[in-house]
Formats: sequence, C-alpha cells, structure tokens
Amino acid sequence: MSVTNVNANAAPGAQGGGAGAPAPGGGAGAGAVANAPPAVFALSPGLAAINTFLNYRLSDDVKLYRAGSKELAVTLTGKPSQLRLLKKMLSNRALEMGWNTSILSIPTNVNQIGPTLDVLSQHGQLSYAQLTAHAVATIVARQTRAAQDNLMMYMCLNSSMSENCSKRLLPESDKYTLSNVPIASMLFKVLVGKAEAQTIATTANIRKSLANIKEDIKRLRYDIQAFHEYVKNLVQDLNGYGQSDTPDLTIQLFDSYMIVPDKIFIEMIGKKHTDYLLGSSTIDPTDLMAFAQTAYNVRKSDITIPWLQKSEEQVQIEALTAEIKVMKTQKDTKKPKKKKDFKKEKDSSPAKDEKGKKGNGGDKWAWKKLVAPDEGEPEKKMVDDKWYHWCPNHRMWTIHKPSECKLKDKKPAAKIESNSAEIDTVDSNEDPDEKGDDDDDAGTVLASYAAALGGVAGN
Repeated sequence: MSVTNVNANAAPGAQGGGAGAPAPGGGAGAGAVANAPPAVFALSPGLAAINTFLNYRLSDDVKLYRAGSKELAVTLTGKPSQLRLLKKMLSNRALEMGWNTSILSIPTNVNQIGPTLDVLSQHGQLSYAQLTAHAVATIVARQTRAAQDNLMMYMCLNSSMSENCSKRLLPESDKYTLSNVPIASMLFKVLVGKAEAQTIATTANIRKSLANIKEDIKRLRYDIQAFHEYVKNLVQDLNGYGQSDTPDLTIQLFDSYMIVPDKIFIEMIGKKHTDYLLGSSTIDPTDLMAFAQTAYNVRKSDITIPWLQKSEEQVQIEALTAEIKVMKTQKDTKKPKKKKDFKKEKDSSPAKDEKGKKGNGGDKWAWKKLVAPDEGEPEKKMVDDKWYHWCPNHRMWTIHKPSECKLKDKKPAAKIESNSAEIDTVDSNEDPDEKGDDDDDAGTVLASYAAALGGVAGN
C-alpha cells in the first residue's frame, strides 16, 4: 500500500473527483481516472506494498495493522501438543501479511548477506546472535515496514497467550527484547524452545519417534492419511534442526504398511516392496507415501470389499487361535493327577520272583543264605559294623549265635530250611535280625507251625 493516498485531498465522500470533476452524465470520469493510483496486483492487502511502511493516518492501513496483530484462533498455553498448530496458524498469518519477507527470513551471516533461513520452520538452526543482528539492522530504531510488521507479529503472539504462559515467559524477557523493543522472531524461538524442551529436546528423540512409526500406525487405527500427516510432521521437526537425512524411513514405512490388516492393500504395497528389495526400482519416502495414499483411497472407495475387512483365511486363523487358547486355559485349570512313585512303591514292598511268589527282597540279604562257611573257616564275620554267625538251624548268617537259636531241635533240618526261608523274608528291605524281638517272634510262629504239622501227621 502506498505511503501517500492520492484520494486524501478529495472532498469527503468524493470518489476521486474535485472541483474539476465532470458533471454527472458527462464522459467516463476522466478526472477520477487521472487521480487514481496505478493498479497493483497482490494476493492480499498486506502484500500490496511490502517494501513501503504503513501510514496509520489512513483507515486502510489501520485496518491492516489490526488484521495482523489480531490474536490467533488458538490460546497458547506453551504445551508441546500445540506446537504444530501454532506453526501452521502463524505461517498462514505471515503469508497473508508478508512477514515471511520482512521479518521471518533471517540471513545466516551476521553481516546480513548470504543464504537465509525461515524462523517458523528452521528456528532450530538459527541462533539468538543471528536473530539479534537481523533485528538491529532492520527493526530497532528503524522507520521501516519490518519494524511495523515486527510489532504486529509480537502483538499477535502476545494476545494469543494464556495468562500462565505469559507469566512463564516474563523471566526470559531479556532473550526477546532489544533496547526495550520486543522482537517477535526471538519471542517465537523462546516460546517454541520451552515447549520443545519437554518432549523433543534433541533430534535423537525425533529419530526415535520415526523409528517407532510401526506402533503409531496401529495407534491411529490404520488411518493411512492420519499416519502420513504424523510422519510428515516428524520429518518437518527434524528439518527444523537442519537434518533432512532419513535413510531408514523407506524401510520403516514398508514395515508399517505390511501390518495393516487389509489383504488387498498389503498386496498392492507388497509389489512395490518386492521391487524395492530386488533393486529393480528405487523409491523415496515421499513417493512411497504418495503411492500408499492412493492405494488407501482406492480401498476406501471400494464398496464391494470394505476397508480392513478380514479375509476368510484370517477369520479361520483367528478362530483356531481362539480355540487353542481356550483349550490351553482349560488344561491349565485342571489339577494334574499325582503320579505314584512306582519305584519307591516297588522298593518298599516285597519283590516277587518269576513264579509270583515272594522272593528274598532283592540282593540285599542274599549273601546271608547263599554263602556258608567251609569246614575250618570262621563261623562269624562282621558286615556293616555288625557281627553275624552261621546258624545251622536257619542255614543262614544271623545275628544270634547258634547256641541261642530257638529253632534248635524243633524240626528236621530240611523242613526248617524251607520254612525259615519264608519267615525270614517278611520284610525284604530290613534285616529281620536287627530287630530286638524278631528272633523270638519268628521262633514262636515257627513253633506253632511245627506243632500244627505234627498234629496233622499224628492224625
């Protein structure tokens, strides 16, 4: 917008006319055409005369100031969740007002020469020294359009903050004030820096988020469009710190797409994936997301097979999996039967020989019956710290002495031998002679048995 208003000298309510204006009904308004400013094309009023400062004595320029300094549609609380929305809304305001050219395009050289960086999208690469140098050169104590735009943007940010957010920034006012002049670009850097320090303090955290996008596609319920917006925002955050290399992003995108539970979508992505792995085609993350977005749109518009409808194979697999899970749960709830310790049971009970009769309980006491002393050999020996004697009545080695045997003169030797074999194996795992009363008990039983035999013989 021009500094001078060519219509300022016109009478109130006059439309470019004056004393020399043609009478109504005359000509084509030659006087008005002669006094009108030349037409200038601009996308918005703020861009009409970007290199000319505003004249606030003119109502149009005042309206332009009010439009630029008006608060944003969101109340800024300094929370990290608002950062992307803040950048987006402020970027729209800057585009409309022309701030991108006047105050947000910062030279990387303090001498104000060389390439420039955008404050809103590349603030992580700009230092306070660079922002200060630009403010001193174009804003502080300057009668420039940049100075006016700076104040508009500052008032826009300040009026958009909540009370608590403004209080938190007060201690840091020295970071965004030069010679008592608030610098909007520096205020933005402080505001964003405080919020980013809570969640995305370093580029390593952004890369970590990019590495976990496979989990995010599930969190977003396989909404491919929302997933792409999330990934692009992460890439933009990384670019804000001057890092644009994402070598693994293509692989991470493929891995994310391949878990989408839609058979047709996976088949469409699978062809691209195969070509990529075989090296027959190269594809960058941007092109891959564009292809996936198209595939998603095609699937969403297919009314014959709805998006995320499970295939018959998937339904069968899920049914079998559920059935196996139920069976496993039922099995785990049943108490397992205690198995008998057959070995222990076998050891603790009398053994049986091939004929099914009670045997000698194994080989533990076999030596007592099978080994008899030869003539002239000692008839006693020590085994396991105990003295054993050869008893001719029992025809075995016993703890009692032969003179103490109670079977003496009770039965013929042959009969006694067969009977004593049975009596002696009542407990095959324990030496019957080790019990104090075993000899007496055995003698009593055998005596009764012998008496019974004698009675039968007498009859």
